[in-house]
Amino acid sequence: DQASRRFFDIIQNSKADTHTHTLLQVARMATCKVSSEVDAETIDSIIIGKGLPKLKQLKGFAGIERYFCKEHLDYKIIVSFQGLQNFKTYMEVHEKDMEEKFIEASKLSTTSTMEFQNFVSNKYGSFGGGSAFDCLSDDFTAY
Repeated sequence: DQASRRFFDIIQNSKADTHTHTLLQVARMATCKVSSEVDAETIDSIIIGKGLPKLKQLKGFAGIERYFCKEHLDYKIIVSFQGLQNFKTYMEVHEKDMEEKFIEASKLSTTSTMEFQNFVSNKYGSFGGGSAFDCLSDDFTAY
């Protein structure tokens, strides 16, 4: 889609030093509001249950993350890939395979739609070693 093309252009034309700013992961997030936890679980069965087996076969597939806020009934699902080229291949070739699942799932949202955004993604945490925290400030008021 047009937003994805703009996203690719911005990343490729970035003035960032590519030697120090490697795109580790690129992700596509879908968000919506639902009426209940049951609807969120039904969306899981549609997107994760039906889509994950195919996604696992794609080069560079990094995983699916799912977030659900029980208080505000916000639902988010993130499909991520290692590197820009793997993400571009997904968007250009395989995203249509997932589109029917997102259309089916969007019927469970309160607006019958989902909003999509693309992100550059990096994860920091204790997995992968303690040095992962070196990039974080000691001033926790900065967050």
